[in-house]
Amino acid sequence: MPDAHKTLMLRPILATPGLTLLVFAVTGGIAWNIATSIWPQNAVERTRQVLVAIDDLRVETDRAESMQWAYFLTRDRVVLAERDAALVAVGPALRALVGLTIDNGEQQLLLKKLGVAVDHRVKLLSSSQASLNSQSTNDVAVLIRDGRAAGEAVRAILQQVENREKELLATRQASGRTTLKIVFTGVAFMLVIIAALAFRLRRSELAARDITTQKQASQYARSLIEASLDPLVTISPDGKVMDVNEATVKVTGVVREELLGSDFTSYFTEPAKARDGYQQVFAKSFVADFPLTIRQRDGKLTDVLYNASVYKDVEGNVLGVFAAARDITERKLFEKSLKEHNVELEMAKAVAEKANLAKSGFLSSMSHELRTPLNAVLGFAQLMESGSHSMTPAQKMSIDQILKAGWHLLNLINEILDLAIIESGKASMSIEPVSLHLLLQDCQAMIEPLAQKRGIQMTFPNDDRAFCVRADRTRLKQVMINLLSNAIKYNRRDGSVTVYCAMSGKNRTRISVEDTGAGLSPEKLAQLFQSFNRLGREAGIEEGSGIGLVVTKQLVELMKGEVGVESSVGVGSTFWIELDATQAQELSIQGGVAGGVKSGADAPDHVAEHALPIGRTILYVEDEPANLLLVQQLIAQRGDIKLLSAINGNQGIEMARAHHPDVILMDINLPDISGFDAIKLLREDPATVHITVMALSANAMPLDVKKGLKAGFFRYLTKPINIGEFMNELDAAFLNAAEKSLSSKGVAK
Repeated sequence: MPDAHKTLMLRPILATPGLTLLVFAVTGGIAWNIATSIWPQNAVERTRQVLVAIDDLRVETDRAESMQWAYFLTRDRVVLAERDAALVAVGPALRALVGLTIDNGEQQLLLKKLGVAVDHRVKLLSSSQASLNSQSTNDVAVLIRDGRAAGEAVRAILQQVENREKELLATRQASGRTTLKIVFTGVAFMLVIIAALAFRLRRSELAARDITTQKQASQYARSLIEASLDPLVTISPDGKVMDVNEATVKVTGVVREELLGSDFTSYFTEPAKARDGYQQVFAKSFVADFPLTIRQRDGKLTDVLYNASVYKDVEGNVLGVFAAARDITERKLFEKSLKEHNVELEMAKAVAEKANLAKSGFLSSMSHELRTPLNAVLGFAQLMESGSHSMTPAQKMSIDQILKAGWHLLNLINEILDLAIIESGKASMSIEPVSLHLLLQDCQAMIEPLAQKRGIQMTFPNDDRAFCVRADRTRLKQVMINLLSNAIKYNRRDGSVTVYCAMSGKNRTRISVEDTGAGLSPEKLAQLFQSFNRLGREAGIEEGSGIGLVVTKQLVELMKGEVGVESSVGVGSTFWIELDATQAQELSIQGGVAGGVKSGADAPDHVAEHALPIGRTILYVEDEPANLLLVQQLIAQRGDIKLLSAINGNQGIEMARAHHPDVILMDINLPDISGFDAIKLLREDPATVHITVMALSANAMPLDVKKGLKAGFFRYLTKPINIGEFMNELDAAFLNAAEKSLSSKGVAK
């Protein structure tokens, strides 16, 4: 058939509307397949999946945090199990989110940051029950603070991922529409040459399809909004609600139809603050964690943090604000409860501190009240003992028993007070380099009489190596005397005690006290260093309180040292302490005792012999008749001292101004003014400023002694009086007075 004839036959076919539509449909179908291969069909669905994955991860990490904080309040193990279940779900939720955004390089960078933040948050929330229970209040506060910071970091990154995903969705949709327009415009152009009717028909079909696509996109967007558990809302530039999800309906108690078109600020307790936050979104393009409170229609209040940003069309024009609210009502309740708990702890701390102050006051008062009568008992017993040549053997034995019991009672008082002071945290330490050679010499002189009485051979280190440690000299001496006394008391007859010094480890010195006693079994070793536990020796002949080793251990630890023991039954025991070593040259070079800081318990055993003037005068200011009588009898044994007395502080000051005594012996607790007030007045008066003043008081707490020396007392002696020490200190005071007199006259010392 000729070609011209074929063309004539095609014209009626093309002119037939049905066939024309068929050609248009076939051609349009081919074009549609080309276009839809370019159109991102799954973009909306995948975005929905990403947002769901983001919310899943956010929900699980927040749930873990809430459950951990709830555990601190309830200590309920079920709550802790819920936290662990949430932590287990975090990993799969994070992996699901990463899998959905694997083809997006920019999102992957954000997800790497998110992975690090989530791992850190999980670690903070993975503490075991035992670990949580062992934490102090400060530890809990730090954990909550760090956990809150970690949670905010995770939520901030998740918000960035969510915002970026929404931006990508908008970009894909805009790009897809542009592509479709180009494709169908080309098809329409080709079909124009076929028939105007076919073109118009196809264009109508395209319009219908575009409407359907928009409806589908709208349905996807609605699904994304409704999938969120947080209230979501879009707001127009003039502040009207444009769209909400079901979570917003629930939190406000207002139906969707009523919400749409209403003023968004009317649903908050502070409308002005809500409007200010809304304006900040336009100024900064976003706001994060903006605090507001939603008021439900029935009056219920919900505390939220709003995160909001502007959204734009493809040309960059701002269409409104998209806002998401996070319910923090439970968190605020928890924080309030925690704050109340902290207030309770602070109150308990204040009560404890007040109790400690009361305890310190009681201890000081008890020390004074016990020492005052004990001073008379021991003082007069010592006086009677000094005249033992005129007593019968029975009387002398009675005096010996009084003195033995009295000194034992004094030791018990000192040990109990020491323990109480240490446990109350009031023990002060003066850490300095201490020569062990000199300290052990002092200990040896004090302890050898007890050892000789029991037939115990004492061996002290005699090598030339100068071991020096960092310690409080007085407290270290107390520790060593206690260990040596125990080694002698609990030794066998004719046994031995050996003291060793050696380096131990890096820059530590060990001092060991080895005895040949009965030794201790493992069971008794486990009971050492327990208050008032004498390990079954309560019925024995040896006296003791059972707190000496407790005080020893605590004193050593306050000096940053360690204490330990090694023992074998039938062989003996070795008690040791370790302290930081130091160099001998670090010892300060200080000679003499004049003007030193010594209490009666730490007074020197003797003073150097000096030519003391005859006819010296001492003024004793004391309101207790028994104490005054005791000192009068002690002074009466010295023929070179004249004693004056006053029964209160003001009378003592007047007598000092009138008689100018060489030395004043001052009680602290006087009926009118205290000894501290009295010495202050004496120091302010040019007529009495030169007089040497010594304190003699039953206030024997370390803080009392320190306060007395700081106030200017030449010595601070404590009751009960040890007659030998008292006389030595009295001579030292007269010597000090003589030196002051010579100095004032310009005579060289």
